[in-house]
Amino acid sequence: MAAAATKGEEDTALLFDAIIRRECLNSQIFPDQGFALLHCRTQTIRQSLFYTCVPDGPAFEDDYFKGIATVLLLIMPEDEYRQVHTDVLGFISSSLVSDDAFYQAILGHDPEKIRCHLQRILKTYFESALSL
Repeated sequence: MAAAATKGEEDTALLFDAIIRRECLNSQIFPDQGFALLHCRTQTIRQSLFYTCVPDGPAFEDDYFKGIATVLLLIMPEDEYRQVHTDVLGFISSSLVSDDAFYQAILGHDPEKIRCHLQRILKTYFESALSL
């Protein structure tokens, strides 16, 4: 997953380390719901990124992701907009719980549906943030 978000082995290793450090603080693995949420901040990217990762089979084989069929990876840059990135990430995360259509799109592994729901969620967030 880290290699898809970065350019070069060094940045990939830095991102991987940032994910591991964040996981050591508080894991968000939900086997009963079939997904895991990984997120972190890093200087290796310049914009927020959102990835969905699915296994080749019905679930990941690694014991850490036992029972997990979808991993969501949200990466935020470490920059002067830290609070905005944190707020957006929180809004996306809470939408997994409050927005059943988004949750079902994630579990359905349909990239176009996920993208459409994510666009709608982000539009809602920014309309609210800008009081439109």
